[in-house]
Amino acid sequence: MHQALTQLHTLLPDLTTTVIKMISSMDTVAVHLMFTGTHEGQAFGAPPTYRQIRFIAFDMHRVSGDRIVETCGVDVLASAPGPVHSGFAAPSDMRMGAAVFPADVARASLAALGRQTTVVPGLLSKVLTYSLATLPRTLRTRVMGSVMHGMTRHQEVPAISPEQRFRLGRPNESDARAKSS
Repeated sequence: MHQALTQLHTLLPDLTTTVIKMISSMDTVAVHLMFTGTHEGQAFGAPPTYRQIRFIAFDMHRVSGDRIVETCGVDVLASAPGPVHSGFAAPSDMRMGAAVFPADVARASLAALGRQTTVVPGLLSKVLTYSLATLPRTLRTRVMGSVMHGMTRHQEVPAISPEQRFRLGRPNESDARAKSS
């Protein structure tokens, strides 16, 4: 627990902790906490954002005398699988060739629970996550835009010339003005 708080203070030097609710029964104490701070430290290789962050935690402590002798919390895991064969692609008309299957995401997420804070199932997601981590945000955004464009490129409507538009019965404003003069 001390190590986790030290890491939080590194990430959020102005960290404040608020006890929302505390319940005790015999030798067990349940605590509902809210942490708030400004992201000024490195996190998982990502640079500071200098944005205000707020998150909630739930902890259970076993107490003996005036000391906490055992702590267990609710594990929170961020699963970042990227494209998943979830049924979303078909109605969205997206082509996701390197997508992972839901069972693979679930298996990797369950295996990481209690051991890691973030899991990145799938080869494409791993490559993108770890190769983009050191790039500036503007460059990461551009690369991810390109990846997303690759999934929807087939949806693009080719540009047509004014002559083709007129033949298709869809004159533009300049065609209409030319006819009226």
